[in-house]
Amino acid sequence: MIADSQKVEALVIKVLDLAGRIYPRSRKHERYKTAEAFYANELLEHDTPLLEHEASEIQPDEETQEELLAEQICQSLDGESESQPELEALEHKSDREVIVECLELARQNKEAVEEEHIRLMSCNGVSTAAMLYKPKTEHKWYVPGIARVGGTSSFNAPPKMGKTTLLFHAIGAQTRGEAFLNEETYPGDVLYISEQTEEILIDQLEVITSLYGNEHVTIVPTERNGYPKKIIKDNGEVAFHFTRPSNWEAQLEFWSSLILKHHPKVLIIDTFVPFCHFKGGEMADPGVVTLRIGELKQMVFQIDHEIAILLINHTRKLNGRKGDSIDFDDMLYGPMRGCMDFNTMLKPVKDDSPQRVLDYEGRRPGKAAKPEVTIELTDSGYVVLPDLKEVARKSDQPVRELALELGVSKSTAARWKKG
Repeated sequence: MIADSQKVEALVIKVLDLAGRIYPRSRKHERYKTAEAFYANELLEHDTPLLEHEASEIQPDEETQEELLAEQICQSLDGESESQPELEALEHKSDREVIVECLELARQNKEAVEEEHIRLMSCNGVSTAAMLYKPKTEHKWYVPGIARVGGTSSFNAPPKMGKTTLLFHAIGAQTRGEAFLNEETYPGDVLYISEQTEEILIDQLEVITSLYGNEHVTIVPTERNGYPKKIIKDNGEVAFHFTRPSNWEAQLEFWSSLILKHHPKVLIIDTFVPFCHFKGGEMADPGVVTLRIGELKQMVFQIDHEIAILLINHTRKLNGRKGDSIDFDDMLYGPMRGCMDFNTMLKPVKDDSPQRVLDYEGRRPGKAAKPEVTIELTDSGYVVLPDLKEVARKSDQPVRELALELGVSKSTAARWKKG
């Protein structure tokens, strides 16, 4: 039999109807109804002209096949066989009448499903049953530890620590479906909102080979953050002036238009503060910061619940003095931290070192906790370095030699060596 033939489609609907008539009092009857609606709606999606199907195409000897198939369906739905099929109710009906009757039932089911779908979309609350019934995404991360599917993450580091460079390497690999930092990524288009100008961005992009010819990354530099307005210069040339959103609500509306236009799976805002339109001391007000992030999440996830939001944030050294530890609980990161599903911190191993430490905070579904990773930028991109603490624990070297090899103080080497 050909899977897409009218004959087979008509038989599927008829068999499902037979199954319902044979076992009307099955204790798992609702499971049959679900299957019936599913198959019938799938057929209706293709607008198959079942009403034009001639009953004469169904051969008489197929009646037995239908009965057997109906019984098999019911057994699979009910888990066990019931009494002998009772088909007397169908004896006075022609095949065409049964098909037409089933088609009408299918249409009613389809209308009911559509009405329920509209009702659920318009409700503020969703039952746990409806939530758990939705199909799960096969992947949880676009970039593990950085961009979570349907989640909001923050990426934090002091200025000039290499946040943008690392992210460009990450999305270059992710949009091509390549591994990043030894972990698999999941491809999807990226919308990158930047506070930097196009000229500065070009300098950074030139060294990222994975972004050459890459049509899956759209970058919005700061001079293009707004709606274009056509202008005519004195010499007659046509140019465009981009009107920057005047407040936070207008900024959200503009970003919404970009998401609807480009359909990204990853939204990156680098950095978050310049676009927030904070007034006075609002940046230090946890309530205002939390409200801004909440409004951003609501806008994005209403468009696409699988988008990953990644907010970039500058952290500062205490009092701005060289050598001081980094204060990750500064006035913005503090309130941001509680709003995020996941937080990533990029820290230096030590001053003037090309090595960095990625410190993770939050749950990683399907994976064990991964507190931190040491990385280094090479000509071919970022590479993961061995865990220095693990190296120290396994080393037989004296503490002095170990400290020199690892590039840390003797006290640190001794502490790591003890585990």
